[in-house]
Amino acid sequence: MKYLLLIFTSVMLTACGSDSSKNKGIHEVRAINKTASNEPDYLFYSPIEGKIEMSGECRSSKRFAHKEVNRIQLLLKKEGIYSKCTLQVIAEDGKKTDILYISQFEANYPESMTFKFYFPNSGELESETIYKMDEYGNTLRYSDQSFEPWNTEFTLPKRIENYRYEYLNGLISEKFSDVDGDNVFDRKDVYQRDNSGVATSIVTTDLKNQNVIETFSLITSKDGRTVTAETRNRHNQLTRQIVHIRDKRDNHLRTETDYNGDGKIDTIVSRVFDSHDNKTEEATFRQPDLNKEAEKTVYTYNKYGDMETASTYRDGNLDRVASIQLNRPDRSEIYTERNAKGEFGYQFFSKYDEWGSLKNQLTRDSEKEKFKPFFKIDYVY
Repeated sequence: MKYLLLIFTSVMLTACGSDSSKNKGIHEVRAINKTASNEPDYLFYSPIEGKIEMSGECRSSKRFAHKEVNRIQLLLKKEGIYSKCTLQVIAEDGKKTDILYISQFEANYPESMTFKFYFPNSGELESETIYKMDEYGNTLRYSDQSFEPWNTEFTLPKRIENYRYEYLNGLISEKFSDVDGDNVFDRKDVYQRDNSGVATSIVTTDLKNQNVIETFSLITSKDGRTVTAETRNRHNQLTRQIVHIRDKRDNHLRTETDYNGDGKIDTIVSRVFDSHDNKTEEATFRQPDLNKEAEKTVYTYNKYGDMETASTYRDGNLDRVASIQLNRPDRSEIYTERNAKGEFGYQFFSKYDEWGSLKNQLTRDSEKEKFKPFFKIDYVY
């Protein structure tokens, strides 16, 4: 449950809705202003459907725009002031929108983040995780320590990992990893990218013996609708394969996963999107019966495109309903989960800082009790 709300929140923040503005040309719907993310959300209105063309300092997470409000992620490089990003939508018949000049914004990545998780009942510290970041927002050092306050003689070992990067045109070209915390890099990842900056190949080498231990490849069909991610071991044997089927707006309609590389599909996830690219349904099918729906979640949104509810069904029966109350002026949200009978399960209260970073979460298991600390994040910018 520790990471549940973080996942649900990220889904909620990528939903978008219709625009009530009288301006019918391409225009900005929600400016970024400040961000601590190297992939901040950006909302714009397009009067036509077509391919997204960007220039300047930013790249887009999506290749296509639909008519009305779109939400994309701007893929940034170094922290700093971004003032030269432009966007244009080009339809299949050649019709173009005007050029949209994205409002100047500042990206300021944290130098460090400290996550502190607490035991809900006692309020005592359960674990502490610290990230040290570089100027591109990538992790340089990771450390994790878990505690058992009821047993003062025993504390779980501290886990430490170190990383170093080489960059080419602001994107990672090589990554060095020290996964056992002895300050000696154990392996190296070498990236190959396409013209849009997407990593199409990652070759992992064991630096102790200089042997290739793993190769990741991303293979895209000519029409861009099918993307196959393959992982192979040092003997070039397939160990995992994930096939994504996308629509022309890059929505992942279906994902087929072979976890063992044995040619047998283990899970299938199918998704339905509305005309604004909001995911309205996601169904999961698992072995031994890939024709039987194991789980399905149905999502609803308000008129602004923010997610309101997620209803989860297991074996065709309603299992739980999650809801989110979003308060943008206060930079906070409340996540509530109830069972199929409508009985209260638990609740999270989340607060964000001026950079849009999650500061802390409080939780409670009953509507009658007060919120208790769940976790807190301290940032150094």
